[in-house]
Parts: sequence; C-alpha cells; structure tokens
Amino acid sequence: MASLLQTIGVLAFTQFVSLQGFLIFGVVYGFAYAGVMTSLLVSARALTPAHRRGAFMGIILAFAWLGHAAGGYQGAVAFDLAASYANGFVIGSVAGAMNLVLVCLLLVLSRPPRMLARA
Repeated sequence: MASLLQTIGVLAFTQFVSLQGFLIFGVVYGFAYAGVMTSLLVSARALTPAHRRGAFMGIILAFAWLGHAAGGYQGAVAFDLAASYANGFVIGSVAGAMNLVLVCLLLVLSRPPRMLARA
C-alpha cells in the first residue's frame, strides 16, 4: 500500500504550479516514503533468521541508497535535457509502477500451489 501511495505521489508532484503547494505536498509525500522503508525493514526482521538479520538489513539499505542515487541522477539528467522537472517525476512514477508489478508478481509466486479437489 505504501508503495502505491509513493508511486501516485511522485506523479502528483507534476501537478503543482506554486512552490508553496509543492513544498507542502513534499512533506506529505515523505510520510508515504517513510512507510515504504519502514515496511521493508520490518519485513526483513520478520522473515530472516536472527543470525543473518543484520546482513539482510544492510543489503536492503544499500539498495535503497543506490536507488536514491540513481533516481537523483536520473532526475537531474531529465531536467538538463528538458528544462523541466515533470519528466523526471513521470519517469519516477513509471519506475514505481514497475516496482508494483514486481511486488505483485512476488506475491503470486510466493503463494503455495492449490490442490485440486477431486470429486
């Protein structure tokens, strides 16, 4: 759910014309982002054995930081090419939509196979 809100929020950034509205929405968006990172770390804690937990959380945080770096760089390149932030936010929302597809795929694949009932 938090990932969906984050994806919608990135696209919503393109709709603001005033700096004040943009900054206020930025604070609201921050809460959705915090929900994503918190849920990742809580899930890692619940799903990993205690002796490997620190390593898994480190890996998760490292990929999050790499994603921030790549997203920031991509946004700067998009701005340099188009002289507008809108393209960077649209690309970010497309990346969020791809993330949602992957999450849904993982949910489907992680379900145990259903046994067919014999009549």
